[in-house]
Amino acid sequence: MSNARKKSRKTNRMRKIVLGILTVLFITLGCISWDALAGSKSDSTRGNTTMLKHIFKDRKIGHQNSVGKKDPSKTPLETGKVVYLTFDDGPNPIASEKILSLLDKYNAKATFFMLKPHIEQNLDIVKKMVDRGHSVGSHGVTHQVSQIYKSPESFASEMNDTLAVINKATNSKSHLIRAPYGSKPYITAPFKAVIKRDHFNLWDWTVDSEDWKLANGAFVNNTIQQVNNLVDTRPLVVLMHEKPTTAAHLEKLLEYFQKNGYEMKALHDSMEPIQF
Repeated sequence: MSNARKKSRKTNRMRKIVLGILTVLFITLGCISWDALAGSKSDSTRGNTTMLKHIFKDRKIGHQNSVGKKDPSKTPLETGKVVYLTFDDGPNPIASEKILSLLDKYNAKATFFMLKPHIEQNLDIVKKMVDRGHSVGSHGVTHQVSQIYKSPESFASEMNDTLAVINKATNSKSHLIRAPYGSKPYITAPFKAVIKRDHFNLWDWTVDSEDWKLANGAFVNNTIQQVNNLVDTRPLVVLMHEKPTTAAHLEKLLEYFQKNGYEMKALHDSMEPIQF
């Protein structure tokens, strides 16, 4: 074999070796880049999911006194086997009487956040609530987002008007209020300013019974499940409504609380409010 042919074959082998090495390097770099990209996307997805979970949790479960700084004169709510029952949108001439009777039967106290037009039509029921040791507060006048949240002053006006009717009818002095549909996202900084100015005690909740939706009585188990998840970790402030369907199934819930050693107490102005 000539020297020229030997040299040519040697050159071809070197080219193949170099090409193989470059191919391996290319594949390796590609894999590293893909892993880094996939990891980045995965981290981003996990971050977004976590953020959404926190947003939902903050809306679902209230925290104590997020409107301004904590007031040292306020007493924190009890945790453990103490439940604070609250009812919105009343009074209702059919539901309220039955609810009051059931609360008496199970030695339970509750808090009623009521609407001005319903109060004016049922003043005797409101008086009965206070006479039996329950707490009463304002839920506004219109219950319409476009009206009550039109401005901070419209919010303050609805709450003050309703409290004035309550306090005159019951010869009491309540500053308890609950924002329609809850404080989040409606109660922004300007609204917090008028709440502080007018000495309102704004209450949300930690347990949403969803009785307005689960009208067939399923709200009872829904409430019990949430209570069991939160007991000993957060105050148990239960949201319900003065509706005939709620009154029809309420005894099952009260019976559960009584049999399992829960005290059922009312909210007061001296307590530190729960807010979203």
